[in-house]
Amino acid sequence: MESELTSNNFTKFLAWEDRSRDTIDVKTIYIDIAEGDHVAGILLSQIIYWHLPSANGRSKLRVKRDGHMWIAKGRADWYEETRITERQFDRAVKILESTGIVVKETFKFAGVPKVHVRLVKQAFLDAWEKHSQPLEEKPPRKSTLPNGEVQIQRLLEDKVISQEEITMSSRPAYDDTPECSKCGADNPVSTTYDQSGRCPWCLILDGWEYFMCGDGNKPVPKRTGTDTSNKLRKKAEARWKDKDFRQRWSLVLERCSMSGHLYASSWFSLEYFLRDDSKWRDLGGENLDVGKFDSFDKQSYPDKFASIMRWLVARKAGMPAASSASGWTQI
Repeated sequence: MESELTSNNFTKFLAWEDRSRDTIDVKTIYIDIAEGDHVAGILLSQIIYWHLPSANGRSKLRVKRDGHMWIAKGRADWYEETRITERQFDRAVKILESTGIVVKETFKFAGVPKVHVRLVKQAFLDAWEKHSQPLEEKPPRKSTLPNGEVQIQRLLEDKVISQEEITMSSRPAYDDTPECSKCGADNPVSTTYDQSGRCPWCLILDGWEYFMCGDGNKPVPKRTGTDTSNKLRKKAEARWKDKDFRQRWSLVLERCSMSGHLYASSWFSLEYFLRDDSKWRDLGGENLDVGKFDSFDKQSYPDKFASIMRWLVARKAGMPAASSASGWTQI
């Protein structure tokens, strides 16, 4: 006989399952289109997700090459999103390429070669038409559970619904809080700072990866799921409250990426970049002309130091073409 504690815990699980956003929406037709391969179907589902418009109606794609919009992601990024390993990705993308619905190319991204993937829309639509069935012709879904289990399932669902009604009664009738387009967290930053609907943590993490992790010299911090990522998220959210940080962080980060000393040093991490104002001033956050680390570059990386000086002169002259900090979010 099932204990009351087990029943209560399972009810809590059902409520969690209903609300959890840590999901991958894989329609069975995607697996059919991927020639019945489940891993390739999951990859196709995520590729389609990136080709769908975001909540604000804008495209999620930012990389334009050869007249097409692409997804530029490392194999580790695909694992973080779908739990597809690097070897599984290589095999799955070949399956999708063989069907003609996906194109894979290698272009430079942040100065280093990176795999780019895009959906061939007409080929995909042809495959979708071939495998799809009109909604009105689909038979109603039937439960595969024995009658007794169906009854138990209904009782559990009724119990969850009643608890949900009690919980929801103290909440607004609807929730229109905007969500981060990357991690689903509440309250993305203002469109003044980012047009793609990211939260402060995702925005800063993407900037860090773009400027500081181009050739694999620094590991990319995990976006979610670890104590370190939770700690960095809190730090990023706290720093974002400072107006000077909000206005200057991408310029300062770009400047840091031009420093051979900072770019090559293992101690210069995202955690260090997000430290308090005294460290921020050292990096040039208060005045981009000042930074104690320039002396290291002058001695050990004279070419880099000269590049930094040219960059500063260009910034003072108001030459945006000399900087990629204002345009990196569109890449």
